[in-house]
Amino acid sequence: MDSKSLRFITHQLFFSTVRSGDLESLKRLIEDEGSDHPSLTALQNDSGETALYIAAENNFQEMFSYLLKSCDLQIAMIRSKSDFHMFYVAAKRGHLGIVKELLCMWPELCRICGSSNTSPSIQLLCRITWM
Repeated sequence: MDSKSLRFITHQLFFSTVRSGDLESLKRLIEDEGSDHPSLTALQNDSGETALYIAAENNFQEMFSYLLKSCDLQIAMIRSKSDFHMFYVAAKRGHLGIVKELLCMWPELCRICGSSNTSPSIQLLCRITWM
């Protein structure tokens, strides 16, 4: 098997593990592969979602915190093909722990608009209001 095929399989396994929400399996995978943790946080799946995006979308708080340690603002602002970034998705879904963690690191994320020209702050406010 060539290295490109092996890398593809590894990436698929990485995203599958993230989507499962199993933090211990994710830690083992990263350790076993000897993968560069920061470069993994920038990887995107076929939908353009990063591992942090998936963790934020599904409210996998512990996994999100683990992955966030290797993230910078540029990675945090990566948008999926649906034109959303992880902060927007967490705010829209009302995942307050993830929103708070992101705002503590990068308060400027609340000013970044999505394709609907609505900031995540407005999405979160609407979500809280209707809860």
